[in-house]
Amino acid sequence: MTLLLDLAKLKEKQGKLPEALQTYEKILEISPDSKEGKETYVRLLLQLARLEEEKGNLKQALEAYKKVLDISPGHEEAEEAYLRLRLEALPRGGKQ
Repeated sequence: MTLLLDLAKLKEKQGKLPEALQTYEKILEISPDSKEGKETYVRLLLQLARLEEEKGNLKQALEAYKKVLDISPGHEEAEEAYLRLRLEALPRGGKQ
């Protein structure tokens, strides 16, 4: 487990966010109660979601925010962003 945590941290320091996320996913599969693994995974998912949102990739951003909420229900930032993006995705209708 320690080896996987070290590998995930190294990937994060190298700026390899997708690889770091995959490693944290493995950590959580092996040890779902790993506090450090869960906290860091959520932090990186939020980082990924923000990046995707900035690039205009709203589907990927929504997926990342949803993963955060699956792992950490009630996470304020993820909840707010997820709802905001869902509302933005609704078709704009109505007469003025």
